[in-house]
Amino acid sequence: MSADAQHDVLPNRATGSAQASIGQGRTVLIAGSPAGQVAVKLRDALTGTDWRSVDDDGSSDFHLRTAALARAADLGIVVASGQDRLSRQTSLVCWIYAVSGLRRLLLIATGGDGGAAKDRDEEVRAFAERLGFEMIQSAGLAADEAAPPIDLLQDLEQHAPNRQAVAHVPDQSTDQFQAHVIWMSDHAMVPGRPYDLRVNGTTVAATVTAIKYRLTPETEARNPARSLNRLEIGVCNLSTRTPVPFSTDVGAGAAASFVLLEPLTGAEIGLGRIDHPLRRADNVQWQALDVTRAARAAMKDQRPVVLWFTGLSGSGKSTIANLVEKRLHDAGRHTILLDGDNVRHGLNRDLGFTEVDRVENIRRIGEVAKLMTDAGLIVLVSFISPFRSERQLARSVMADGEFVEVFVDTPIEECIRRDPKGLYKKALAGAIANFTGISSPYEAPESPELRLDTVARSADALSAEVLTWLADRLDP
Repeated sequence: MSADAQHDVLPNRATGSAQASIGQGRTVLIAGSPAGQVAVKLRDALTGTDWRSVDDDGSSDFHLRTAALARAADLGIVVASGQDRLSRQTSLVCWIYAVSGLRRLLLIATGGDGGAAKDRDEEVRAFAERLGFEMIQSAGLAADEAAPPIDLLQDLEQHAPNRQAVAHVPDQSTDQFQAHVIWMSDHAMVPGRPYDLRVNGTTVAATVTAIKYRLTPETEARNPARSLNRLEIGVCNLSTRTPVPFSTDVGAGAAASFVLLEPLTGAEIGLGRIDHPLRRADNVQWQALDVTRAARAAMKDQRPVVLWFTGLSGSGKSTIANLVEKRLHDAGRHTILLDGDNVRHGLNRDLGFTEVDRVENIRRIGEVAKLMTDAGLIVLVSFISPFRSERQLARSVMADGEFVEVFVDTPIEECIRRDPKGLYKKALAGAIANFTGISSPYEAPESPELRLDTVARSADALSAEVLTWLADRLDP
């Protein structure tokens, strides 16, 4: 490691003083290879201890299983090869322990002669200290040894706080913070995409507002990043719908740790640890206004609503949305139509068509549509909006009942046949990258309020269907 390498330093919660008698009621997690064999050797070394092990068997869920058990453990043991102590795998397990709130670490080097663990002690200790571990011990374990020295285990166990006995009550709250995040999903983490965040028994809606940089697990080198892929570590800014309780005080441990969840399925997709709240969270306060959204809507004698037209390019979204707005306008309604192509000439001119940019594209339009409903308008949004999660995010920022998902359901074959702008021809020839339906996915709505079949019916008939559906929903 070069002398000028940048190291990322997790806030150190060192010198926690909580203690408990040796081995009583403790949960010890052993992860690595061969974790199960080492657990068998250690089981009799300390009585009254609940030994949990996760063997690194090459399965894709090894890290997820390790993370799930780490959140309930008092002591973390990493089993690694004595010849390769700071491999990517070993480093990742250490990171998982750190962000899960474990404060004590024992590294066991196998396959050597008992003293092999000392070869890189200084490097290992420096690495673990930067991750915020308070006490780092290491030991070698040769194939013919029954267990590491009992006095080492007892020393480590004596100073490991019992999570059940020592509860750290969150002493602050925030809705914006910096955190270290380990991403666990096969689908990339993208700023602006909606997630759920669980911390200290509280679950709230959350988004990653920025990825400051990605970390190399072994060296902690900082790398620029716009997204995080599976098993990548990043330092990120996050925002939550409501303030969440946490503590980053000395010895707080798990009181600063959180889990990220996929909102639609509840699956665990990431874990992290809060570093500190962002100053902006305290400096920006909501300003109360005398003229309310209800007053603005009453002046227009209508209920605000968002008609969100989604579908493939060439499906007929803009044609139908344009007809609906024209008829609403003729009926004296106050409307605005936000068209995907038109908005990219101004507000979203800086965005491309990568997944990251598509997410940000829809996030911005969702916020603009919300502002328009605050003004009392009927808002028609015509965007491909290919991802369910982003459409769900747009729905979540609206008042109950104000978001109407309109699925313009046109098969890809029909869209290619129509190809009004010649884009499919270019995409199929490889001239356009990240084209929805060809080289980028479209996730069809599962339960839209309205589904419009453009193959069976004309645009005029479908626009009339939308107006009929709206007829008794627009009057105050």
